[in-house]
Amino acid sequence: MNSALNLTGRLLIAVLFIGGALQKV
Repeated sequence: MNSALNLTGRLLIAVLFIGGALQKV
C-alpha cells in the first residue's frame, strides 16, 4: 500500500512538472 501511495505521489509530481513546463513555453 505504501508503494502504491509513493507511485501516485511521483505521478502527481510528474504531472505538475509537465504542466508547468507546458505553461512556460
